[in-house]
Amino acid sequence: MMTREKRSPDRRRLIIVGLCAVLLTGRQVRSQGHPDTGDEDRLLAQLQTDLVGKAYDHALTVLDKLLRLDSQNYQLYNVRGITEEKIGKYAEATPSYLKALQLQPTSPTVRINLALNYLRLERYAEANREFVVLIEHEGNSSPPPVNPFQEAPTGPEVEKFARLLKREEIQYFSLARLFLRHHLVGAAQMVLSVGLQALPRSAPLCYEEGWAKEATGNFVEAREWFGKALALQPDYYECCLRLGFSYFDEGNIGRATEVYRGCIQKSPEDYAGHYFLGMLLMREKVPKLDEAIAELELALKLNPHSLDSRFQLGRAYALKGLNSEALREFSTVVQENPQNEDAEYRLALVYKELKQPQEAREHLERFQILRAERERRMGDQVLLATPIEAARPVLGDIAKAVVAFYATYTEALTKRKYDDIWQMLTEDSKALYHSDPQRLREVLSHLDPALVDQIRRSSISGGKLIGGRIICDFNPVDGNRLPPVVLIQDGDKLRLDYAFDLSLAGLAYVGAKGE
Repeated sequence: MMTREKRSPDRRRLIIVGLCAVLLTGRQVRSQGHPDTGDEDRLLAQLQTDLVGKAYDHALTVLDKLLRLDSQNYQLYNVRGITEEKIGKYAEATPSYLKALQLQPTSPTVRINLALNYLRLERYAEANREFVVLIEHEGNSSPPPVNPFQEAPTGPEVEKFARLLKREEIQYFSLARLFLRHHLVGAAQMVLSVGLQALPRSAPLCYEEGWAKEATGNFVEAREWFGKALALQPDYYECCLRLGFSYFDEGNIGRATEVYRGCIQKSPEDYAGHYFLGMLLMREKVPKLDEAIAELELALKLNPHSLDSRFQLGRAYALKGLNSEALREFSTVVQENPQNEDAEYRLALVYKELKQPQEAREHLERFQILRAERERRMGDQVLLATPIEAARPVLGDIAKAVVAFYATYTEALTKRKYDDIWQMLTEDSKALYHSDPQRLREVLSHLDPALVDQIRRSSISGGKLIGGRIICDFNPVDGNRLPPVVLIQDGDKLRLDYAFDLSLAGLAYVGAKGE
């Protein structure tokens, strides 16, 4: 596979998932071009049932009916292609993907699905063309969020294609990086396996292998591979950043801080090392706010366009009690990115500290609107990917299972076992935190102790099953009504589904109003 120009892998700059809100682009499965109809809702519900039940032939019939209602919906064509592949109709899937790509040429999800479809059909030249377009166009843009409409490769077709590549570092690196960015870890590992057989002393390939290990939660093995890469190429700045993030992701703030100090020594003029170091200094047991502010101010000076740096600098100012400075930074973030929920929420809190309740309420309302819009988008996306069949629960006595789960959750929250809570989330819920467990830890560590106590003393008063989700309601505690918790069946387990997003909305409302 050849790209139009060879970009040195070691010069690429790391863009880590989860540093800033990632906007979903393109249209969703539910049509935005006309009002929802009863027929459309009924057909979408039937499609969900068919896909969950693997009734793919009937799902195709339903998809055709939906497409007659909304012939310009590229996601429906994309799902049609996936469904056709599920029953081995690979050739029939190709026109569906092509039509989806015609309607939405910028969709990387569809383009990867088309490329993988070409691999299954052994149309390697066409697959190569699509991969090249993706690699060239994506560059160092932020990785997309996990997409339930991404078709995961089975493996053999990727391995066969990888063995056809030229034995060049850039070939294996570029393809593996593409798969990793799109959360197709198995495909990336297949490419890296072939590449490392050919080039066992390639620092970039060792680094990518470490990234793949980290993506599956194997932090120890990941760091071993990062160490191999750095031994082969001591000035490998991107690998140094990822090594620090590996410690960060595992909760080892002290070791991560040491690594990022080393990254800065390798490349003092790059903003990323200063950004990560500043962010971590705020998370130490005794936050080093003055040093954090200095690092984040330098990061912003080196890269004035980094909204992530500006947002974290606003947080540092707020923690230091410099509310006017925090207001300036958060306001700039919102001006540059009006869809940034986090910044709106922080603005509400800063205005509360500044004793400006009207402004606090306005930004809280904006936060709630943005949250609701994203929930709707996410809800539409997961509609076709919900991993349960509500009509046939597998947990037996569901009520007892829910109560037991909630007891475990409240114990973990009360005892600050945030890693345990992370494991309770669905993958879609993790995506709300951009697959960054540290972000969840940060949110939970700042919860009002009084609220945590209310949650500890709460009890489930009832619930309902809506769209395959279990909505748990609670008795009021101290006169305060707690937000609902949403659970979902995942195999034989229950998991939290968007629960913290809903809870945070309630917490933000209470916090901004000062009640």
